[in-house]
Amino acid sequence: GEDPQEWLPTMPPQFGKIELMAGLGNYTQNTSLVTAGSVSGSNNLTPNILVRGELWLNPEWYVGVQLRQSVFSIDNNLTGSSPGSLNMSVGQYGVSAGYNFLLTSDFFGPKLQVGAGYNTTKFSVDNSTPTAFTTMDYSGFLISLAGQFPLSEELPVDIGGRFDFYMNPNVSESKDSGSSSDSKINSFSFFVDYRMKTRFKIRGELMLENYSTDFTGTGQRTDPATSTSHKMTTLFGGVQYLF
Repeated sequence: GEDPQEWLPTMPPQFGKIELMAGLGNYTQNTSLVTAGSVSGSNNLTPNILVRGELWLNPEWYVGVQLRQSVFSIDNNLTGSSPGSLNMSVGQYGVSAGYNFLLTSDFFGPKLQVGAGYNTTKFSVDNSTPTAFTTMDYSGFLISLAGQFPLSEELPVDIGGRFDFYMNPNVSESKDSGSSSDSKINSFSFFVDYRMKTRFKIRGELMLENYSTDFTGTGQRTDPATSTSHKMTTLFGGVQYLF
């Protein structure tokens, strides 16, 4: 043909990856008050932006970062409380490091991952009178278990999942509901990757999260709270660039 050139194979990614995703989710907050009972606020279409980065130190060891942001509004159904609609945001930031257990000699083949890191998730909400919800910041060290498996050699699709176990998570509030006697965080996800090219993938991911706290004492609320929970279910879609 015209202008012939020597064919060279594409070099596989060697250093890491960057992931950009957007998603829509469902958010629900429930707070139990001594006098008013259960107060809840929710939004079924919460927009989310998620950025992840991963640096491969070698085929086994890696370090990573994660940034996530969501802004939306929820109803205030506490009787006599105003305003009736509250602006809310969720910010999530984390760092991690881990080890890859390669099940074959191929780095991009099936593998298991064990990691450790630190993560913080802040639920920020407008003030209301009397207080319905408070701004809460959950943080803690975590252990993560993950796996990724190609469906077949012919089909360029990987499936996988991840579970994060938090060790003694901490919680802080803008207005204390009392002493937090017990806080829990449950987080796990399932994903599907489609390999478009050597350096590009399309990812779909379903993420499920639950943050809950039980309180003792009266705190700063006029009507003391006994418990609060935040539940999020988010479906993400986006791209990965491997370099």
